[in-house]
Amino acid sequence: MGWIAHARRRASLAMGTTMPISRDIRSDPLSNHHPVFAVKNAIYVAVMQIWVIVMGVLFGALDVKILNGLLMPPALGFLMNYFILFLAVPPTWITLAMLIRQRPNLSDEIKNLFFWCGVLVLVALVLFMGYTDLTPWLHGMWTMAENGE
Repeated sequence: MGWIAHARRRASLAMGTTMPISRDIRSDPLSNHHPVFAVKNAIYVAVMQIWVIVMGVLFGALDVKILNGLLMPPALGFLMNYFILFLAVPPTWITLAMLIRQRPNLSDEIKNLFFWCGVLVLVALVLFMGYTDLTPWLHGMWTMAENGE
């Protein structure tokens, strides 16, 4: 819409009359509808998911290196042995998110819900990585290995 069309629309709204809108309401700058599920936002969430996983694995490796010779807690052992499974989560989520975003028959609420599921996955990753990396230091759960090393 050009500035003339905006001026006409504002004038018709001020007079209490309605004007037919030829374009989608989401492209109208006068509306307050801001889509949450933009490609840029989804990429930010996926990059943050990858960053959390990489930092969690690096800090887990630091735990293992510093406390060498002690048994690992099960969560840290799972993270260190199967970290590649965690790295598969962000590409899977972003692929599904883009496929859902392209479907015209789904409502914006469903698309936004899938975006917020990605944010929930991010929060779950932060909690799991924090638990995994901080548990050995906060609870002292590590014991000596059975062979006495």
